[in-house]
Formats: sequence, C-alpha cells, structure tokens
Amino acid sequence: MAPEAVASAPCGVVTSRCRRGCARSGGRLHERRRAPHQITEERLQRMKSRDFNKNDVLSWLASNDADYTADYLNRGRPYGALSADELSARWVTSFREIAADIQNIKARYLNSELKYEMDLRSIKPPYDLVRDEFNTIAARTAAFFEQLKEEDPVRYDEIEVEVQRNLDAFKKTRNDTIS
Repeated sequence: MAPEAVASAPCGVVTSRCRRGCARSGGRLHERRRAPHQITEERLQRMKSRDFNKNDVLSWLASNDADYTADYLNRGRPYGALSADELSARWVTSFREIAADIQNIKARYLNSELKYEMDLRSIKPPYDLVRDEFNTIAARTAAFFEQLKEEDPVRYDEIEVEVQRNLDAFKKTRNDTIS
C-alpha cells in the first residue's frame, strides 16, 4: 500500500505514515523510517542469494492451498450443495469478474472458495473456458507489479522480502518435518 504521506529528511531518510497497523505499534498507525531506494552492494548480494527454486515454490503454493482447503472444510463447505455444473458455472463467472476488475476482492474470494470445493470433488476448473481472461489477469498482474516497482520501489521490495520470508519459513518447516 502506498504511504499516506512521505517526507524526506536532508540526510535522505524517508519517513512515511503506515496505512495499516502493525505489531510493532500495537495495531496503531505509526511513522516508519525508510532509506531511499537504491541498489547497494548489500542488497545486490541479498538478491543474488535468494533461492527461488521452482519446486520449492510449487510445494509452498500446494501447501498453502491444502491449508486453505482445510479451512474451507472446517467452515462447513459452504458450496458443497452445488451441482458440478453450477459449481463450474459460478467459478467461470467469478473468474471473469476478476479479469474485469483484478482488485475485486469479493470475486477473488468466491473464486477461491469454489476452487476448494472443486478440489475436494476432484473436479478440474474449466480453464479452457477462461483462457482469454486468464491471459488478461496475468498481464494485468504483471503490469501492476511493474508499475509498483517504478512508483513505489520500497513497497515492491517489502513484498519481495515478505514472499521470500514466507517461502523460507515453509522450507524450514518442511525440512524440519522431513529430518
């Protein structure tokens, strides 16, 4: 999220008001200090050291999907009474709503819920019916992150670090379980 206000001190340190409360401030909005965006040698080394192994990422995504499906089950399978045809039709409709407005949280949530129900029934989502919409979503998502990278590189880096942190936590848990 973009900061509400940004100010730069003569030393180059950037301060901004955080829009979301965080644990550091007890859930209250707070000021956060950030160094100006630049590629330092330290940052370059950190970027090179990241391990975005495709199998690790796919395993992480599958693990998250299993967790969300379990949560869906615990909530009583809200879409369990739908026929397979109705389930697929609603999934297609929600997917198209996402393509029309990538920030449509309700459509994204519904689409996920329907996907969990499909997974439980071993029904494959009809991706062939939403091929154009899939490409639209992919293009808009890529454009969003490119724009974010240009307009708010610090936030882009924060997202990148958060993804890496989550992936590392998953790999540690997985490796500890295997050992």
